[in-house]
Amino acid sequence: NNLKERIKRLAEKIFINLNLSGVIRIDFLYEEKTDKLYVCEVNAVPGSLAYYFFEENRISCNDLVIKLLDVCEKNRAIKQVLKEEYFTNILS
Repeated sequence: NNLKERIKRLAEKIFINLNLSGVIRIDFLYEEKTDKLYVCEVNAVPGSLAYYFFEENRISCNDLVIKLLDVCEKNRAIKQVLKEEYFTNILS
């Protein structure tokens, strides 16, 4: 398998399984000798939004920010609907 494709598939699985949204960056480590791929860490927003990651998709920086704000608004609305409260007397 192509390393780039392996990284892309794994990143998509991580994004979905961790229920992430918006822009993230996942750091990987690759050991060429054993052909092993390791997930190092998941980062919220890449440094300074790292617009250069999106240039090949031909999306303007303004459009990217607008899309991110839309995602935030949708997530906020969902979280407000899903909000649950649990009361307990565990500390009483």
